[in-house]
Amino acid sequence: MTSDLRIINAKIATDRGLVYGGLNISDGVITRISSNTQLENADHSINAEGKLIIPGVIDVHVHLRDLAQAYKETFKTGTAAAAAGGVTSIIDMPNNTPPANNLATLKTKINTCMQNAVVNVGFYSGLPEDINEIFKIAQIGVFGFKIYLNNPPPAINVLDSRVLRDIAVSVSSSNSRLLFHAEILNNHTKMADQGNLDDSEIQDFLKLHDPLAEIKAVKYVLDALKEVNVRIHFCHITLPDSIKILRDKGVEGLISIEVTPHHLLLDDESLYRLKGVAKTVPPLRHKTQVEKLWETAITFENADVIASDHAPHTFAEKTGDFSKTLPGIPGLETLLPLMFTKVVEGQLPLYKLLKLLCYNPAEIMGLKKRGRIREGYSADLVILDYKKEYKIDPSRFLSQAKYSPFEGFIVKCKVDKTIVNGKIVYDSNIGVIEEKNAVILKPS
Repeated sequence: MTSDLRIINAKIATDRGLVYGGLNISDGVITRISSNTQLENADHSINAEGKLIIPGVIDVHVHLRDLAQAYKETFKTGTAAAAAGGVTSIIDMPNNTPPANNLATLKTKINTCMQNAVVNVGFYSGLPEDINEIFKIAQIGVFGFKIYLNNPPPAINVLDSRVLRDIAVSVSSSNSRLLFHAEILNNHTKMADQGNLDDSEIQDFLKLHDPLAEIKAVKYVLDALKEVNVRIHFCHITLPDSIKILRDKGVEGLISIEVTPHHLLLDDESLYRLKGVAKTVPPLRHKTQVEKLWETAITFENADVIASDHAPHTFAEKTGDFSKTLPGIPGLETLLPLMFTKVVEGQLPLYKLLKLLCYNPAEIMGLKKRGRIREGYSADLVILDYKKEYKIDPSRFLSQAKYSPFEGFIVKCKVDKTIVNGKIVYDSNIGVIEEKNAVILKPS
């Protein structure tokens, strides 16, 4: 008996520990994990030469753009970037042009994506103008409904707790979840320009998005929805105090917490130095808050997920007057290398990283038989060369966004190959391989 693909001479990071040997794949599924001598023959074979195999990363927070924003990113370039970064499944955010908060736009996005995706893609919905549409939208297989408390929809007053409660009841009865951008922005008085204009504008930006805006939003959501049995995912949390509130007051099993590499690894010094290139919302925080965020979220394991919040723009949209630059950092190609570097440096155990990038995202989002290396699971895999260092060079990104606040960072691993549903879709020596093997994801 032969399989479709065999990988030999690997270190395999299973959730039960490292296995030295290889695996067989048939019909997109892992059929055997064993020593080299116990593997079946295969139509094709890869010698991993001692490299590490990990589950493909599941990135639950990605902005793929496309449609009217294809000049920023397309499904093809965004998913190619994902493959190059070892990300095999992504879930796309709805704040596009046009907004993905209705059946027609969501179906257009899904159909366009199906023709172009290199990796697996799922979708969130924005909040529909008529909340009675929530059930119909949930039925097509979205992973949740995103609410931007920093930019509330004009047709629905989500800052009214009674309205938010009604929305949550509808989402819960649809067996879906709510996602929140947790910032309720403060009243903001423009500061007098003084000294460096960009620095003054940065100070205004940080004042508008100060830590209290996040704390206020977290408390508001928990208080408004305390009697509603609804699953809630908090996107890109930046403060250790926010996490403490969520763990102390949130209902266990219903609350999930996401953090990002840029909030874990960069501080507001990068914002002053790089200006618009490092502009994101919520913003980069003070160094002491960043250090405490790592301790709270990672060391003490209070975060559930690390996601990229890949948010591409054109270079022109990220440069010039700071107040006019758009917030967003591309991250699909840096997420895994940056975080695995912390494994190599001894600051993050491998099992913790795999929980945050693979195991937990699959479980939270209901991705059945994905996110782990087990027999019977989908063969979404990354062959990682953990002995190869390189310097991050955004000009080489496959994303259309050729900038990064991580430019020049030395990372201590390189994605060698990315496998999606049993097919190689990226090889570091070749680039993207057009396998057309990706699927549209839906929660189980």
